[in-house]
Amino acid sequence: MAAEGEMEELREQLFNVEVTDDNLLKRLIQISRNSDLSLAQVADEWTSFSSSKSLQLDLDNIETFSLSLSSRQQKPQSSFQTTPTSTQRYTKDNLHLLFNSGSREKYANDDDQEDVMSGYIDKIGGEGLAKVGGVKREAPPLPVISPAPKNRYSSGRTPVRNEEPSVSQMLDTPSTNYRSTQASGKVIASFSQGAEKWVESKGIENIRYRDTAGVRLKRLMYQPPLQKRSVMAERIISLGNKICQQIGIKDIRSTSLLTGPTTEPSVFIGRVVCDSEGRLNAHSCLLEGVWSYEADILKARLVRVVLDLSKSSEQLSICLFPGQIIAVEGTLNHSGVLAPTKIHDSGALPPLPSVRNSLVHKVNVGTGGLSCISAAGPFTFMESLNLSPLLDLLQVVETQKPKLLILVGPFIEHSHPSVKNGKQFEDYDSFETYFVTQILQPIHATCLKSNTRVLILPAQNDVCHSLMVYPQQPYLFSDAISNEVGNVISMLPDPYTVHFDGINIGISSVDVLFHLSSSSLSIGTNHGDRMARLLSHILQQQCYYPLYPPYLKEDTVTKATSTAHSTGNYLENLPEVNIDLQLAYGDSDTPGLACLNVLPDILILPSKLKPFIKNINGCLCINPGHFGRKGTYTKLTAAVSAPAGKDVDKSAQIIHI
Repeated sequence: MAAEGEMEELREQLFNVEVTDDNLLKRLIQISRNSDLSLAQVADEWTSFSSSKSLQLDLDNIETFSLSLSSRQQKPQSSFQTTPTSTQRYTKDNLHLLFNSGSREKYANDDDQEDVMSGYIDKIGGEGLAKVGGVKREAPPLPVISPAPKNRYSSGRTPVRNEEPSVSQMLDTPSTNYRSTQASGKVIASFSQGAEKWVESKGIENIRYRDTAGVRLKRLMYQPPLQKRSVMAERIISLGNKICQQIGIKDIRSTSLLTGPTTEPSVFIGRVVCDSEGRLNAHSCLLEGVWSYEADILKARLVRVVLDLSKSSEQLSICLFPGQIIAVEGTLNHSGVLAPTKIHDSGALPPLPSVRNSLVHKVNVGTGGLSCISAAGPFTFMESLNLSPLLDLLQVVETQKPKLLILVGPFIEHSHPSVKNGKQFEDYDSFETYFVTQILQPIHATCLKSNTRVLILPAQNDVCHSLMVYPQQPYLFSDAISNEVGNVISMLPDPYTVHFDGINIGISSVDVLFHLSSSSLSIGTNHGDRMARLLSHILQQQCYYPLYPPYLKEDTVTKATSTAHSTGNYLENLPEVNIDLQLAYGDSDTPGLACLNVLPDILILPSKLKPFIKNINGCLCINPGHFGRKGTYTKLTAAVSAPAGKDVDKSAQIIHI
C-alpha cells in the first residue's frame, strides 16, 4: 500500500497535473518501486512522456507509460529474423529497388507486413495499444498544449506526424479552454509583497536601448569548431570562478585539472556532457573541463572524463542537465573515471542594489511604480486565424490602462493549419504585411489611446519572423512602419532584460522550463519543489538557456533514423532551439545576449507547463501560460522601496480572460 507521505510527495512533484483520483498516484508509486526509480524521477519521466504524446493522466495512459518505461530500461531486441529469398546483388544504380519494392515482395499480405514493421516501431501511441485486455479503447483526448500522438498504422488513414496535429484533433480543446465561462475572470495564481496599488498610465514614456546594429550584421550560426570550443572554455572558466568563490576557493586555478589522476579528493570544474544523443542518465554522464588554465582561451583544449553517478545516489542529492557548469569534489582514477562525493552548481549573481542604476537600457515610467500586463502567444485559435484572443486582451488593456504591456510571441505559429494551406494569406504579399495590418495596427491604436508602452518579443516558432536563431533578433520592419508605431511599440530581441526605474524584468519566449524538465537527471531524493528547482537552474547558471546541446523533441533520437529512411525527411532530428553559441554566451570581450548579468526582480518565462508564480531568492518568476490556449495573462505591480531604494515590492496575479 502506498503511504500518505508518498502520495503527497508525488502530488507535489506532478506540479503541472491536477490529480483527482488517488488510484493514479498509487499506480505511479507502484511503477516507481518496480522500476527502481525515485518519485521525482517517475514524475519527470511522466511529464516528458505525456507532453510529447498528448496524453492525460488516467489509468490506461499510465499502463502505456509503464510499458514504455520498461522497454527503455530493458534494451529492446529484434522481434523477428528474416532470411534472404533471393541472391540479387544491389549497387548504387539499383539500390532504390531494395527500399521501394524488395521488402514488399517478402510478405504475402498486409497483415504479415504490419506484424514485421511492428518490430521496428515503438508500440506506443496511435492504435498500437488500442486493444488492452481484448477490449478496444478510444484514444485519449488531446490536451490543450501538446502535439498529437502518432497514429502510424491506423486503418483507413494516412499516418500523422507527431509534431503537426491535424485540424480535427485540435478543434475542441484549445478554443473550449480559452472560452471557458466558468473560469472567466478567475485568479489562477497570485503573489503579494507590497505594491498592490494599481497605477493607471498618464502618458507614454520614452525608451532607450543599447545599440544592436553590430549584432544584426553578424554571420549568424557561423560556428567553426575552434570558435565553439573557445566559447565553451570561456563559459567554464567564467562561471567556474563564481562557483569557486561560493564554496570558498580563491579562483578556478586553485582547482585540479581533469588531465590526470589524483590520489586525494580534489575539486574539479567542468561542464556536464552526455556521451550520446538522448536524455542524460547515471551511466552516460561526462564532465568536460579545460586542459590548461594558463593557455590562450582561443586555443583552449577540452578534456572529458566519466562522471560515475551509479554508486552515488545515496551520497548525492542534485539534479544535472547537459551544459550545466558544476564543481565536483571527488577522486579521479587512472581510468579517467571521476567518483564524486559532492557537487556544487551555484554561481552568485551580483547583488541588486549595486547595479540598479548602472544598466544601459532603461524605461522611464515616471513615479508611482510600475503597472504591467503581460501575455504570451499564440494569440489565435488553433482551428483558425481568428484574432479574438488578441482583441480580448487589448480590451483589458484599454480598461485597465497599464503603464506597460509585454507581449511575447509567437503571434502566429508556423505549424498552424491555416499557415500550411495559405488561404487566409492570399490577399497579402507576405506574413509581415499580415502582421502589420492585422496585429500591429490594432495594438498601436489601443495602446495609444490608453497611454501604454508596449514591448514585443519574438519567438522561434513565429511565422512572422524570418530568423529562427537564438538569441533572436527583434521583429524588423521598414523605416516607415517603425516610425509610425515607434512612439508606442518597442521591438525587443529574445531574450532580454529591461530596467524600469530600478526594477529589472527578464523576459524570454523559449520554453526553457519544459526543456530542462525533459532533459535533467535527478540524483538522490531530497530535491524539494521541482518547479523551484528548474527556476534555480536558470538563476544559478546565469543564463536564459543553459541547456546545451539544445532540447530534442521526444522520440527524435530513437526514431529519427528509421523515420528518415522511411519518409525521406531528415529534418526531424533538428533541435527546437538553434543556438548561436558566441551570440548567446559571449566571450571575454563581448557579453552574451542570453546571459543573466544581474538578478532580475521579475522573470517572465512562458511555458506549456501549468501557469504559476514563484519567488526564488527574491526573483519573482512567472509563467503566464499561452494566451490562445489557456486564456491566461499576468497582471503585476512593482515599486522600489523608499527611502533606501534597495528592495522592490512586487505583486502579481495570473488571471483567466
